[in-house]
Amino acid sequence: MSPPGEQSVIDFMELHLRSLYTHDALGRITGTREPESRRCARFHLGRTRLGNLWRFRDDLLAEDVGSLARLAGKEAALGRPEALARDERPPPPERLEPMRRVLQGRAPIEFEWAGPAFRFPDDLNTVAARAEAAASGPPAAQEVLAVAPGGEHVLEEHFDDEVAELAARQPCFAVIRAGSAVALCQGARPLGGAETGLQPCRATEASVRTAPAHRGRGYAPRVVAAWASEVARRGGCPLYSTSWENRPSRAVARKLGLLCFGDDVHLR
Repeated sequence: MSPPGEQSVIDFMELHLRSLYTHDALGRITGTREPESRRCARFHLGRTRLGNLWRFRDDLLAEDVGSLARLAGKEAALGRPEALARDERPPPPERLEPMRRVLQGRAPIEFEWAGPAFRFPDDLNTVAARAEAAASGPPAAQEVLAVAPGGEHVLEEHFDDEVAELAARQPCFAVIRAGSAVALCQGARPLGGAETGLQPCRATEASVRTAPAHRGRGYAPRVVAAWASEVARRGGCPLYSTSWENRPSRAVARKLGLLCFGDDVHLR
C-alpha cells in the first residue's frame, strides 16, 4: 500500500474489503466483520478508476474461483471518475451476467447488491463544518454526544436492537432528544481487536440511522461527522458505503463532501 497520506483509490478499496469481511489465511472471505458475523457474499467485485479488486467466499469450488477470477481479470477499471464525483451510478460490470451464471450453476443467487464506497476528506474540520451547515433547528437540538458502554438506556426507545452490541461498535455518537437517541452513528464494521473478538482492521465502516419521526433535520450528517473525527483520533480510517438505491444515505455522503473511490458489486 502507499505511504500514509498517499493512499490511492486501490488502497482504499483494499481497506474497504478488509473492513467488510473476515479473511482466512488464503485471502478468502469467511463472514462479515461484525460482532455477530453473518454469512457473506460468495463473490464481491470492487471497482475503482485505477483497477479492480475481488474476493471469493471460502466454500467456493476451485473451478468456480478460476472462472470468476478470469472474468474479473478482464473487467475494465471504472471509467468517468467525474461521474462518481457527481454521485452518478456507473454502468454495471460488462461480465456481470457470466459471473451470475457461474454462481447460479451451483446454487441460486440469494441476494445481489451494488453501491458506492466513500472515504472522508483529509481535513475532517471541513466535514464538521458541512455537517453544521446541513443542520436545521436551534443549536441545542443539534448537540451530538458520545454514547459509551453504560449509556445503553438512551438507545432503548428507538434503537433497542443496538443495545447488546454498543460496546463492540464503539465509537458511537448520537443526537439526544428528551433523554433518547434519535440519530445514531457507530461502527457497522468496527476497528476490531481483543475487546471485540474481531480481526483487527485499520478501517471501520459507518452505520448511521435516524428515527423516522426525526428525519429531515440534518441529524445524520452531524453524527457521522462526529463519529469520523473520533475514529481518526483513535488512529483509524473512517469509511462510508451504501447502496445505489439508498438515496437518503447517499445524500448524507454528498452533504458531508465524502469522496467516492469505487463501486461494489456483491453476489451471495
